[in-house]
Amino acid sequence: MSGASPVASTTWWTVLEVRRARPDDAASIAAINVASWRAAYAGLVEQSVLDDLDVHSRQREWRAYLEAPNPRDRMMVVQRGLDVIGYARTSGARDDDLDPGEVAEVCGLYIDPASWRAGAGRLLMRAALTDLAARGFGAAVLWVLTGNERARRFYEHMGFVVEGRDDKPFLGAPQIRYRAPLSEAK
Repeated sequence: MSGASPVASTTWWTVLEVRRARPDDAASIAAINVASWRAAYAGLVEQSVLDDLDVHSRQREWRAYLEAPNPRDRMMVVQRGLDVIGYARTSGARDDDLDPGEVAEVCGLYIDPASWRAGAGRLLMRAALTDLAARGFGAAVLWVLTGNERARRFYEHMGFVVEGRDDKPFLGAPQIRYRAPLSEAK
């Protein structure tokens, strides 16, 4: 997306826009990270893990990442007006059985829970997949907690299918890998 105009979606009540993340987005990204994990992972991971999440330490981590990102990574945000309401991070696939030059990974896609089901996730995922295809990747994978039915329905709607590996726990919970050919991603 660098150099290209941002992706936008308009409805009668709001305008959503996707753009590359900047270091000054770190506070919003950290708040979304903590709020979305607490909402999406409740009952799926130990509550103590969710209770221990700290927005301020996450903000420092995200700022450091955004000030010196890995050149293979891409971080995008979706905003409504001036407010960042979600983010996505992509990279070459990190799993040993995949070629990171051919297969990309959606390392995370999170929307502020107050903005769930408003189209921001679909818009952000489409932008991320379009960007990955433009960068030459033929497919994308992502990991999702096995018990996160809401997220699994979303990813399936976006063209991802279960690939079958479930041996990579996240926060102590089982997860499963999904895959989508980028030419067919919605």
